[in-house]
Amino acid sequence: MDRERFFKELRKLLGQLSPQEREQIFQYYAEIIDDKIEGGMSEAQAVAQLGTPHQVAAKILEENGAAPNSGTGSGTGSKVLITVALVLGSPLWLSLGIAALALLLSAFIVVLALLLTAGVMGLCGVLMLVPSVLLAFREPAAGLFQVGCCLFVSGLAIPFGLGSYKLWGALCRLVDTLIKRLRGKSAERRTAQ
Repeated sequence: MDRERFFKELRKLLGQLSPQEREQIFQYYAEIIDDKIEGGMSEAQAVAQLGTPHQVAAKILEENGAAPNSGTGSGTGSKVLITVALVLGSPLWLSLGIAALALLLSAFIVVLALLLTAGVMGLCGVLMLVPSVLLAFREPAAGLFQVGCCLFVSGLAIPFGLGSYKLWGALCRLVDTLIKRLRGKSAERRTAQ
């Protein structure tokens, strides 16, 4: 571990101390590391000889009379408090979760409607081409105009359909990423318990 990473982790662990105390501690340990480097050690060896940031933080907090900050409440009281907070907050987080799922579902429906629209545009453009050509023999101006419209709609359906298809793929990848993140977080919680 290098000096910068060591001090970064130590800063997180000593968050409950005042900024002045932290700066004094960092200066002290920086001097120790510098002395060891001058004595012929590499930076990684000097930092390793001090111990892990958790060990150093526990030692410092013990000397200052503060309890080490483990970051997780493992006591029974904190578990009860978390459970009560989850139950009381459920109307909020449950409604937000349902709203997020509804937005995701509506996005899928919109993209599916765009795909369907592109397909119908292409199909109508092709199917209306035959009557338009027949109309061109009876009334040339109206028939040619209608043939042009059919070709335009069919041509417009191609990029519209491709864009909708790519949007569908992006939406599926987004959902896949979200599911993987949720599974990863739930697996982390299970291993932490």
